[in-house]
This record gives sequence, structure tokens and C-alpha cells, in this order.
Amino acid sequence: ALDWAMGFYRRVGKQPLRLKKEIESYIANRLQHAIYLEALSLVEQGICDYQDIDNAVTWGPGLRWAVQGPILHRHLGGGKGGVRHMIDHFGWNGVPGGEVAFIDAVERRWGDYPITELESWRDDNLLVMLEGLEPPPGEA
Repeated sequence: ALDWAMGFYRRVGKQPLRLKKEIESYIANRLQHAIYLEALSLVEQGICDYQDIDNAVTWGPGLRWAVQGPILHRHLGGGKGGVRHMIDHFGWNGVPGGEVAFIDAVERRWGDYPITELESWRDDNLLVMLEGLEPPPGEA
């Protein structure tokens, strides 16, 4: 049944995910909720207002995340050295020792592609999206 469902959703243009174990909610919703909680905290601390939050996400990671997820973003953020350089430079915030498996997984997925090729692919797609955007109502 699961294989049938995965195939069905792919045929209708979706990108289904097969999770390693069952959880409540969806991965994307859980990530969105974590961002939402941080947004509330920033506003409550007087750092910014709600419009600043929307603008920061819309014009920052929101655009990038339409093209790349946070893992590829980390890889590209390391420059020519990729994710390995990113972690060497900024450190690792996950489970102690987990960086080895993380680097290995990222390099298995993206290591065959030069960083410059991935950056060009990302930038080309971002430009296409930006060209199609119009300001929201009231912000012309």
C-alpha cells in the first residue's frame, strides 16, 4: 500500500517522503512550527515586529528554500570546502559526534557536483522565481 501511495503522489507531481518511523504531523509543518515559535520569541523580546518576520522569511530563506533545503544551504554556505568547511568554521550544534554522519550524508548526496555548479543552479532558479514575483496587495 505504501509503495502504491508513493507512486500515486509522484504521478500527480508531488514529492512524497518515506519516513524512517512514524511521527505526529508532517516534517515541513514541524519545521515551520519551530520557525513560528522563534518568530514569536523575537517579537516578544522587542527585536522586531510581525511584518519584519514575514519580510525576513519571504525575502530570505523562503526564496532559497523553494530551491534548496537547509542541508544543501549549509553545504553551499561552506564555499569551496562545502559542508565540511562550514562545520570546521562555525562548529556543530547537533548531537556530539553526529557531524561525521552529517558530513558523510551531505557529501554522498552532493559531493559529485562542484560547489560552483550547485551555486549556479541555485542562482538561476532564484532569478526565475524573483522575476515572477509581484508585491503583495498594499505594497506596490
